Amino acid sequence: MFPVSAFIAMSLSTTLVSRFSLRSLVIAGFALSVLPSVLAVAFSFAALEEFARYSKRTAYRVAEISQKTQVLRERLLANERKVKQFLVLKEPALEEASWVTHRQVNQIISQLVTQTDDPGLHVQLQSLRNLSETLFREVNRLASLPGTGNASLAPEREAAAVKAAKPALNQLPDALFDKMNELGEEIGLTAAASIDRMVAELELEASDVQNGILLTTGILVPVSLLVIAVFIHLITHPVRQFDRAIRQLGIGNLQDTISVSGPSDLRYLGQRLEWLRDQLTTLEWAKQQFVRNVSHELKTPLANIHEGATLLADQIVGEINSEQRGIIEIMLSNTSRLEHLISELIHYGSASASREGVKFQRVDMRELVRAVVRDYELRLRAKSVSLVQRLSPVVMSGNRAQLRLVVDNLLSNAVKYVKDCGTIDILLAERDGYLHLEIRDDGPGVRPDERGLIFEPFYRSSSGRDAGVKGSGLGLAIVRECVASHQGKIDVSDAESGQSGAVFRVRMPIDPQV
Repeated sequence: MFPVSAFIAMSLSTTLVSRFSLRSLVIAGFALSVLPSVLAVAFSFAALEEFARYSKRTAYRVAEISQKTQVLRERLLANERKVKQFLVLKEPALEEASWVTHRQVNQIISQLVTQTDDPGLHVQLQSLRNLSETLFREVNRLASLPGTGNASLAPEREAAAVKAAKPALNQLPDALFDKMNELGEEIGLTAAASIDRMVAELELEASDVQNGILLTTGILVPVSLLVIAVFIHLITHPVRQFDRAIRQLGIGNLQDTISVSGPSDLRYLGQRLEWLRDQLTTLEWAKQQFVRNVSHELKTPLANIHEGATLLADQIVGEINSEQRGIIEIMLSNTSRLEHLISELIHYGSASASREGVKFQRVDMRELVRAVVRDYELRLRAKSVSLVQRLSPVVMSGNRAQLRLVVDNLLSNAVKYVKDCGTIDILLAERDGYLHLEIRDDGPGVRPDERGLIFEPFYRSSSGRDAGVKGSGLGLAIVRECVASHQGKIDVSDAESGQSGAVFRVRMPIDPQV
């Protein structure tokens, strides 16, 4: 299911991308890759701002509750002191002061009720409010009893009333004050516990904000990286197609159609490359036709010239002198060279032609190499050359005639340049589904600046010209075309350090895709 979905997504993205130019695609990729980061920053900023407001409210409530509970305890003590003074002295100023502290206690209780959401603390505050109201009702009742401040009574009756009221004055307020002070202590402890819970909730909220930011970042950053990876693929995929197409043109592969997907401007360039491939294919076909036609046209008159020179040399038409014989031998030598050159031109034209119509079959490469080596035994003996063969069994799919040309021309090249009494080393092996063929000689080698040129038609290396080695300059060109027709590669390098000579390496797939 996933591969199907991925294929559909890639097809849709390819279709969508084809409507944009490379510049638009780069801008869109930059914008979409930055967007998740912007969203992550915005979410983090909003979360931190909300947490800052929450922590500010919590800190304010903690400070208010702590301060109000402390002030409440102080007002309870002040209330107790003022009420007792009033009950003893019966002065109006003390009465007013006691009422003020009573109102302050109730006001603080109301403020604490609004500033906390602890049900237990609410119950305690309500109990304290009830005790405070009970206290002042009792204070009003006791204040109405006869006392020293009542001038309407006779001194004897006033003294008796005061004596009768003393037990109540000494008992009731102290019991209420003890309960209120005790409840005030409990309220303080409960408020402290409520503050601890609020601090814990603040820490939990901070942890939630942190986890939220990490989760958002953990989601959006991979999304951003995924978007970047997608757009990198969308941009680099056409570039890789260009690189592959140019490389194929560079090695002379003109059979594969060039198709570049991606932005509209890159697809246009791909179309221009395909046009160039068509032009090169036309030119290559015209060149091959010219080479084949010229070669075949030259072959017949050249054969007639050679036959005529042979008749003259054999004195069929009459006797010749020594000077005439020398001229005839020069003619025969040059006609032989021309015949060899024409033969190689025909081979080159066949090798560089399209593989359409060329039959591939299973070829035993070890037996093929051994058969070619047998043809060179006399030439190797003439130069006293030692031949080292390290041939592993390799069977590949290919055109036998072209594969024989590859081995024949490389071995011929090695025999031309190897020193007298030198050594030629042939290695044949199969590695990772590819045929590997190496032919080494201990000749003068190939200069680094000529390694790419020696495979061009009619190019002869400077070492060959300096050594007077005869050749047409088509042998290695034929090898390259034959190897390319089997989807392989050939290169040349120096021998190992401390040794002279060149190493030609051929690498071809065992089963080329025909």
